[in-house]
Amino acid sequence: MKENRRMVPAELDAFMEFEDDELRIVERGRSWTGDGLDLILDLRDGARCQSWSIKCANVRRYRSTGQESTIIEVKEDHALLWEFEGEQCSLYFNGRPSDASTLFIALAAAHKRMFGDELPMTTYLRIIDPENFKPDFGLIAEGPVKALSEYATVLNEHGSQCNFIGSGPAVEWTENGWKAITAKPNVLFLDDDYIVADRFTWTLLD
Repeated sequence: MKENRRMVPAELDAFMEFEDDELRIVERGRSWTGDGLDLILDLRDGARCQSWSIKCANVRRYRSTGQESTIIEVKEDHALLWEFEGEQCSLYFNGRPSDASTLFIALAAAHKRMFGDELPMTTYLRIIDPENFKPDFGLIAEGPVKALSEYATVLNEHGSQCNFIGSGPAVEWTENGWKAITAKPNVLFLDDDYIVADRFTWTLLD
């Protein structure tokens, strides 16, 4: 099917483009088969209605609130995908920051700039107890270099020195052990809900 700026089928994009009333996207069905997820969505706009089946192959990360949505789109370039593409590493630091509380706030702000509310701060940062955050030295984060570089900038600005250790490609566990990820996942958004998967297959239902 032809795709567009939303990276969805043309029929679906056209339905959303010419809405007469407030668009409502309702999840009618959901089923898992291994790491594959099948969704059935009903799109309602006044008297108009369209139903779609979406097969999500090899789901890598998702968030579901079960709420109705008003937007559906797919993105191939997003911070949620960094974990599954590009270089990954560990971030070590040395040197007690001048003000631990200020550093925590700055790290939280950097994380929010990258990921919004889509990933908790502890996804990559090893901050177990924010109330007693008194960093001195050691491992502080593991994950995509793109994210860790932003954390390192904040740490440097607060008087710590940083080192990136063990850089390598994103990997996944297979029946033959750890292997580099060769797939190119995308992320499907339904308002604040999202699904990161290797492939989305769309079917317009009768």
